[in-house]
Amino acid sequence: MAIDLNTYVDVQITSSTQGVSRSGFGTPIILGEVSEFSDRTKSYSGISEIASDFSSTSEVYLKAAAIFSQTPRPKTIKVGRKLADVNAKQQVVFDATATAGTFTLTLGTETTSAIAYDADAATIKTAIEALTAVTAVTVTVLAASKSLTIEFTGADASTSFSTFTAGVGSLTSVTSATITVLQYGSSVETWTTAITNIVDFDNDWYGMCITSKVDADILLVAASIQTLNKIFIALSNDATIPTSATDDIATDLKTAGYTRTGIIYSDDTDSNLDAGILGTMLTYQAGSATWAYKAVAGESITDFTSSERSYAIAKKCNIYHLAAGKNIFDNGTMASGEFIDNIIAIDFMVARIGEDIFQAITDADKIPYTDAGIGVIKGILDARLSSSVNQGIIDTYTIEVPTVADTTTTERANRLLPDVDFNARLQGAIHFIEVTGRVTV
Repeated sequence: MAIDLNTYVDVQITSSTQGVSRSGFGTPIILGEVSEFSDRTKSYSGISEIASDFSSTSEVYLKAAAIFSQTPRPKTIKVGRKLADVNAKQQVVFDATATAGTFTLTLGTETTSAIAYDADAATIKTAIEALTAVTAVTVTVLAASKSLTIEFTGADASTSFSTFTAGVGSLTSVTSATITVLQYGSSVETWTTAITNIVDFDNDWYGMCITSKVDADILLVAASIQTLNKIFIALSNDATIPTSATDDIATDLKTAGYTRTGIIYSDDTDSNLDAGILGTMLTYQAGSATWAYKAVAGESITDFTSSERSYAIAKKCNIYHLAAGKNIFDNGTMASGEFIDNIIAIDFMVARIGEDIFQAITDADKIPYTDAGIGVIKGILDARLSSSVNQGIIDTYTIEVPTVADTTTTERANRLLPDVDFNARLQGAIHFIEVTGRVTV
């Protein structure tokens, strides 16, 4: 595992605005129970690639379609694999129907005995179970022996076996066989464990949505994401959210004060607003756009009365509705009430400042512990903050650095430069306007 950048450059930015690799900030991830691939994540650049792994009715496909339907949309999305209780399953497809002869199946270094071209499922099962690596399988023969499926069962169910190979040289009319993994076996794991394992495998993503709308699942994911420099957009159909009730998921998230989870309420059980808004907003450069008032292509609105809207917004729950003839995402906040774009902007600055300074200290033969060397660090920070102004993240800033005389002997001996501070004001965005006018005659 790579050593974290914070080991060398500790960047901390606190937010009092309550009122990843560089490409990773624009990358959403869909987390769900996945058996279609074996790695913890897989990247996709279009819906056709998603369709090669997932059926058009699967939750992963529908979330991905919502993301790829946006204009603009991310160039790449990722799917994260949460392990489920799934049996490993492979399919063997011959290029023709055999009329005579035998074939073999090889798993790892073991090969079955010769299997007759017209063998039934029970015979093939016996041949496969004779391999020492296999305990039990279920075999299904289809299409007049042109194809068969092999499902590992019992103690083998959760094993991710290597892919079979087939020896077809002794078959008549058959020249090849294609082996496909239909499901990778696994044992069920929690959402918390899944996120930990995904981050260990691939940390180059930023915004997460999940295939579940279950309250308990959302709370587990929210707690995990709160410990990471990432965000989670959840979706709920709980009709008590836009009411005075206080036992709903939006209230729970607000009470927990989560600054990295945003909850959306929709009355459409087929909604994928969470994925759609991620697909829309992660295309923007950090700090350049508020999430409020955006339209989400392909997603239906929910009709709210004024009081229902007020209840939802008071619970820091986002909604998608019609206002003044336009479909808008309202109000663009995390469960804590912090605006989502502020969280992204701060995360971006933390990552970029850390990267900039680390790049400097690794590229140079050394940065001397002198006033001139401290000036180099100040210059790097100044350049990044100036860029953040141009990017729309901050408005004004000041920087304070110590002189060598301000540091202690111990700090210099340990080569630690303390007290590099800056103050900046986020640009934010105007969401509400009060206009007072007077007319006279």
